[in-house]
Amino acid sequence: MRDPYREPGPAPYREPATPTGLPCPRCGIGLAPTELAGTWLHQCERCDGQFVRKEVLVDLEAEPGRADEVVAELGRVRAAVADGGPMYVKCPRCAGVMNRAQYALGAKVVVDYCRADGVWFDGGELAKVLEFVAAGGLARARAEAERRRREAARQAELDRRFAQERWAAPAPDRWRQGDAAASPGILAWLVDLLT
Repeated sequence: MRDPYREPGPAPYREPATPTGLPCPRCGIGLAPTELAGTWLHQCERCDGQFVRKEVLVDLEAEPGRADEVVAELGRVRAAVADGGPMYVKCPRCAGVMNRAQYALGAKVVVDYCRADGVWFDGGELAKVLEFVAAGGLARARAEAERRRREAARQAELDRRFAQERWAAPAPDRWRQGDAAASPGILAWLVDLLT
């Protein structure tokens, strides 16, 4: 089986570019500056990975039409999976260890990112992410994250109210005697919970 990070793949359809001096985080060769639909990124000619600066990625997220053009020019690059390669890679610009995370909720693509410099996309990942963005996935992910934040705040408020009412509630021995007026705090909490 061919190792996509150490053996060169088929010759690209474009002229090979001069490496920038930025090393590929996966295979170590120099990344080549590449222009796709007016967007500049750094691409590895061996493993087909791309390093995209933060500001370029923000521009692509803001312009889904431009993202579609980049995807069309990228073509369908095969997804290269590292066999035994490093799980955490270093940023090509600052050489700090990059974090790994799902690009956005629902994107189903785990990327390596440097908070200061940009994002590393293994072969095929950039196209998947840009298709996700162009299809409105980023807006849906942000709306879902906001919904989850509101739900967590609501649950925290219910927990806080329950804790306050729990200490204000009468002793349990009065409940056993059938005094319905002894448990108004619990009833109010259950009504809030169910609504």
